[in-house]
Amino acid sequence: MMTLPRLLSASLCIALLAVACGKPPAGNDGGTGGGSTGTGGGSTGTGGGSTGTGGGSTGTGGGTTGTGGGTATGGGTATGGGTATGGGTGTGGGTPTQECSVAAQDCEADAGICLIFRQGQSVGGTKCFPGCDLVQPDCPMNQKCGYGPSGAATIRTCIPAGAKTEGQACGPMADDCASGMACVDGKCAKFCYTSADCAMGQGCTGFVAPPGTTETPVTCVGTCDALAQNCPVMTQTCVVIGPGSAICLPPGNVNDGDSCDPLVPECKKGSQCVGPQGAGACAKLCNTDGGMPNCTGMTQCNPLVGIDGIGACG
Repeated sequence: MMTLPRLLSASLCIALLAVACGKPPAGNDGGTGGGSTGTGGGSTGTGGGSTGTGGGSTGTGGGTTGTGGGTATGGGTATGGGTATGGGTGTGGGTPTQECSVAAQDCEADAGICLIFRQGQSVGGTKCFPGCDLVQPDCPMNQKCGYGPSGAATIRTCIPAGAKTEGQACGPMADDCASGMACVDGKCAKFCYTSADCAMGQGCTGFVAPPGTTETPVTCVGTCDALAQNCPVMTQTCVVIGPGSAICLPPGNVNDGDSCDPLVPECKKGSQCVGPQGAGACAKLCNTDGGMPNCTGMTQCNPLVGIDGIGACG
C-alpha cells in the first residue's frame, strides 16, 4: 500500500480534463495557466509528396521533430516525401490516443477499466487497463482496489482496506482509507469517473499520479471560485484549469510580475502564472466584468482566453 501524490501542474490538468471529458485538448495558448503552444505538424517531403502529419514539433514534453522527407524521427516513414504518420504528443501539441471513455467506462468486460495515461509531462490519452475497479468495488471483503508496489513498478490491485473516510487524515506511510478511496497528499480522497460520483460541491478533477505507473486516476475535490478565492483550506489558492473549472492548490511565493513556470503553482494566493512556458509571469486574477477583485495602478484586466469573467492584471 502507498500514499499517492496529486498532480499540481495546472496546464497538464487542463489537458487531462479535456481527455477525461472525451475531447482531445487543443493547443493551450497560455491564457489559462500557461502550457506552451504547439507549433504544428511534420516536415514536408522533398519529392513533391504530401506534408507529413507526424514527426510533430515538440509540445510540452512532446515528440521530436521529423526530418526531411525520409524517416521521421518521431514517427512513421515518409517514402520520397510521403506522409509521416507519427509525431509526439504533448500538452501544447499533438492529439492523445483515445481508446475509451473514462466517463462512460466502455471497456469490454474482461479488459479492465478506462483510465487516462501520461507520457512524461504530457497526456498520452485513454485506454483500457486490466485490473480491479477503483470506483465500483470488486475486491474480496476487507480489501479495496488501490495501488501497491510490485518490484520497481506500481500495480493496481486488491489491497487491504482501511477504515478512514473521505477528508480524514491518513498515511503517511500507508493507505489506510476505506474502499473506493486512496490516501492522497495526507487525506482520504474518493476515486471518481465523473462528477456524479462525487458529493455536492465537488468535481471529478483531482488528478493523481501514482509513482511507477502511467495510470492517472481521478479523485473528487472541492470546487472553488478563482475570484472569491474560497478554498476550504484558507491557505490554498484557487487556480483556473479550464472553462468553468478551478482547483485548490498550495500557493507559491513568486510575486506578481516575476517570472514563473506555468507547469508549477509558483504564484502567491490569488495570482496565476500566465503566458507560454519559458516566458510566464505571475499576475493577479481579476474580474473582467468590473467587479472585485480589480486591478490597480497602471495595470488592466486582460481576459483569460476561453474563460468567462476572469482575467489577469497586466
